[in-house]
Amino acid sequence: MLEYDAKRDIWSLGPAATDLELLLTLAEKFKGLFGKDEYIDYSPERAAEAYQDSRIEFIQTPDGRVRSPYQLLVDYRQRPAESWGTVTFSGAYTFPGALETRRREMVEEFGQKKLLKKGNQPAPRVVTCDTSRETLHFVLEAAHYHDQVGSNLTIDMPPFSPTITVRGVECRCVREWDVAQANGQVKKLPTFEESRLANTIGVAIGITARSSRDGRWQWLRRKRSKEVAVYPGMWHVPFSFALAFDEHSRTVNDLNTLIRFDLASERSEELAGLEVSDFGTLKPVAFCRDLARGGKPQFFFELPLRISLEDLLRRTKDTTEEFVGKIQPISELQEGPKVSPELVCFLLLKSFPEREATGAA
Repeated sequence: MLEYDAKRDIWSLGPAATDLELLLTLAEKFKGLFGKDEYIDYSPERAAEAYQDSRIEFIQTPDGRVRSPYQLLVDYRQRPAESWGTVTFSGAYTFPGALETRRREMVEEFGQKKLLKKGNQPAPRVVTCDTSRETLHFVLEAAHYHDQVGSNLTIDMPPFSPTITVRGVECRCVREWDVAQANGQVKKLPTFEESRLANTIGVAIGITARSSRDGRWQWLRRKRSKEVAVYPGMWHVPFSFALAFDEHSRTVNDLNTLIRFDLASERSEELAGLEVSDFGTLKPVAFCRDLARGGKPQFFFELPLRISLEDLLRRTKDTTEEFVGKIQPISELQEGPKVSPELVCFLLLKSFPEREATGAA
């Protein structure tokens, strides 16, 4: 729904009331929007229990009826839009020896399940994020996708074999190990500096298109393939990716350039059939920590299309390497597969201002 903010003299596009009511209905029907698979428990309740001493404010509806497992760190709508942040690379990430066996086992298992379609590509890891400056600053390390497979992407899979005891805590899974190595028996979410997980950057992009039939702007969704490592078989934002980089990327000093390097190649794969001129201006929405995956860094963007919804459906493939079926409006979501936490978080971020979109666990 397109709305005008007279105080700030800007137009903003948020989900319609019917879109939000749909989330509320689904949340009540399924007794929670999010489930779990053998690797990750996506529910906010799991994160609230694991990090109970942190008093995390989740991104949620003001009444708390729909809650997503994300912590808001930066609301870009409250900052100058020219720069998303500056970056410095500090060297290579050293994967923790305590998790070496788990990484080896999980990489082998993911390979057998054909979940490693892009191999072990290099990926930037967040070491620190300085939000005290007018322009955000990120210190990054060079990690790899397999590091993520051995940590953030299999964070709740029990048990360790043999069992790992850290600082007097017997750890059943990677999530508990990371908390214990940072804080002992205190159940706090480790900071980026404290965490030893891969914590590579994720990018989620909400896409809007206008229907040529009724002129209404629609937020879009797409169903994930069951043969992917992240959110298998769930409704999701139409475009998301794990940020990758190459040797040239390490020479850049701003986040805009770093993300746009990978954005172009990912867009050509997942939205094949569209031209660069079909897209509007990419706008940052928020920088969050993905609590379901151990506090992994997650950026949210919005991207309007200059072509109609009908043209989009006509020109894009029904199935890609990571998605199955057609892109569809959020408002047409019915019973069926679960909704990804990223899609719900994006809708919540676009629906309420910062002061209303967070709440303590």
